[in-house]
Amino acid sequence: MDRRNFAKSLGVKAGALSALAAAPVGFMATPLRALAKTSDPGLLPLCKAILKQNLLQPDERMLVATGYMYDEEYVMALLQAGAELGAAVMHLPVFPKWEGEKMVSGRTATHAKIYAEADLLLDVSMGRPPGVPSPGVGSGKFLDHEFKSDRQFMTRPGSRTRWLSIGGMSSTVGIQRYLFPTKEIRARSIRGAEIFHNGKELRVRCPHGTDLVCSLEGRTGHSQYGIADVGGRWDNFATAVVAAAAVETSTEGVIVYVAGDDIKDIEPRVLPNDKEKITLTYGSAGQITKVDGGRLAKEFEEYLASYNHPDITRLAHIGYGTDHRIHRLNHRVLFSDITSDMKHQFHHNAWGSVMIAMGRNNQYHGGPHANYSGLGLAARNAAPSHPHTALIQGASLWVDDVLLCDNGELTKEATGGV
Repeated sequence: MDRRNFAKSLGVKAGALSALAAAPVGFMATPLRALAKTSDPGLLPLCKAILKQNLLQPDERMLVATGYMYDEEYVMALLQAGAELGAAVMHLPVFPKWEGEKMVSGRTATHAKIYAEADLLLDVSMGRPPGVPSPGVGSGKFLDHEFKSDRQFMTRPGSRTRWLSIGGMSSTVGIQRYLFPTKEIRARSIRGAEIFHNGKELRVRCPHGTDLVCSLEGRTGHSQYGIADVGGRWDNFATAVVAAAAVETSTEGVIVYVAGDDIKDIEPRVLPNDKEKITLTYGSAGQITKVDGGRLAKEFEEYLASYNHPDITRLAHIGYGTDHRIHRLNHRVLFSDITSDMKHQFHHNAWGSVMIAMGRNNQYHGGPHANYSGLGLAARNAAPSHPHTALIQGASLWVDDVLLCDNGELTKEATGGV
């Protein structure tokens, strides 16, 4: 499909796809040249740097997908940056639909086809208020293919699409500037994913009592370094992590969360003191059999039970953070030099923190073709949620006999000296 046909497909399909109908108030009354002059004079250079890092080329098809409410200045800066780099640039704001009293994504087969035809797909949540549906990129199965989901189809070997999400982990321009991806993070993340990919067993130990083991047999290594630089790769801007999906029935041992560790779905999410220590005991074919602790342990146990799904407590993936700019301080603070409002938002990116997620992991493809983006087709946990936790207080992690995290610090084996 050439530029003209690609543009036409956005303008004449379903009425709900009209970029004019979805534009913010005042959009058509404001000249394009004026819109490009944002309140942040550095926004256009930032967006252009992001597009260059994601290897946007002249005449490629660049699509910015958003919900029907979005950050006008940010989206316009992306569009202008792409145009100045010579790409065929489109914006697709997706209108929601209603299911009873609930507003959900209005994604259709037409949207799915347009997404899959992009060379660089930017899934942007900047400026989308809570409760407003996303554009639904990759969700469900609308296209005709052999995979379980359109997400798996778009990240398959041979896919042309480089897919970058912006805003979920990088919700402000300040975060994007501070945590702009680097070649060092890319190198050490790919290196770690290769070790996971070729490994057979993973073990985590902590001085506070954690001793967990699981199998990686047949599982795909996963890397995120914030860049979508090869076809079939999905990434999330401002992430830096290595991981793999454990064999579902293989997890054994205990996880002990102590003061300073992070469990996203309880309040407070950061355990405040040793009286709130939480111990999870694994057994029974990879499931949690016991939760011990105080009030927060009870809250977490009730949260997991609320899903009423047998796979919610099985591991979704496990790994470690690779961003040297995010680090614990005195074993109690996750960030040493980032503003306090970002504290713990990036727990799974932090250098040497061990990230443990539970529940759903079956939505990705992945493997060497995409620089190990994705958990692979063998990951098949279909639980309805994906709870995230992190062991920040001095965890050690091995794959087979290779020590990758040593008391919260990445080893040379993990980084290759980078």
